[in-house]
Amino acid sequence: EVHYMERVHSEACFAYDEATAMAEQHCKAEAEGRKTLEKLIEALHRAQVQAQEKQDAYWDDAPFLSANPRELEQLQGTLEASHARVQELEAAIEQGSPTPAMA
Repeated sequence: EVHYMERVHSEACFAYDEATAMAEQHCKAEAEGRKTLEKLIEALHRAQVQAQEKQDAYWDDAPFLSANPRELEQLQGTLEASHARVQELEAAIEQGSPTPAMA
């Protein structure tokens, strides 16, 4: 009966040691999981900030909004010519004259 009690005690100690080791592994895994979660949250936050910065800078950086000076001069010339034509037509209408020929 003493051997039986020693064996039971030995098995209990072994089971306790295994349970303790498993609990420690679980705690380590949980801590690693928390660290991973924190890193993912930080990465998500950085990505959100970058996305917001890109969205905020979109209109400043939009290439289709920048025109070279030559294009602007051409557009201004076209606008001035159209405005002059409108003034000619308005003057002709006021005077009751026939519509002037297209330039």
